[in-house]
Amino acid sequence: MNGCLEKHLALQLEIAAIQTRVRLRGSTQNQGV
Repeated sequence: MNGCLEKHLALQLEIAAIQTRVRLRGSTQNQGV
């Protein structure tokens, strides 16, 4: 039971990290333009 929940939470954290990276990349690119 807990194994599935832990996997789900880990996936959510990975997605959040990727989204923040993309946002930071986008903001720096926009500043360059």
